Amino acid sequence: MRKQHQLISTLLIIIFLICGSTFANAQNDPLSELKTTIRSKYPSISFVTSKQLSKWLAPDSKKEIIIFDVRSREEYEISHIKGATYIEDFDHALVILFGKMKDTLIVTYDSVGLRSAKFTDKLTARDFSNVYNLEGSIFEWANNGYPIYKGSQRATKVHPNDLWWGRYLKNELSSW
Repeated sequence: MRKQHQLISTLLIIIFLICGSTFANAQNDPLSELKTTIRSKYPSISFVTSKQLSKWLAPDSKKEIIIFDVRSREEYEISHIKGATYIEDFDHALVILFGKMKDTLIVTYDSVGLRSAKFTDKLTARDFSNVYNLEGSIFEWANNGYPIYKGSQRATKVHPNDLWWGRYLKNELSSW
């Protein structure tokens, strides 16, 4: 009986450690599982982290970047990444890219990265070779304290898209 009790106690401790670790990872990076899902759904596209994009956008960077915000106009008007262009649809992006070199540096984003991954995949299929999806998109960007803008002014809120997706955005950043 004592050995059985020890075995059950050991199993409970292992389960607690596994669950606690998963919970801690979710608290540190609430988008972690979603990012993994997006990467597996779109294995052929490239991703850029918020940290890397911030370096590319730094004043001393020589990078020329086209940034496409593929969220709804309402979401874009609440806030966006500085220099981003609101894109109504894929054809609108092609008009903007007309005459550009196929190796032009392009970054796409949405709320969490799912719509923009699809958009990135479409651009890649059109032979654009230097296209990146912002991993975690604007939610991760804002959650990590990178600047967001409304027009040319700094903003403090992000459109949460809806209640389901908004759970990945820090509460104090939600425009709702």
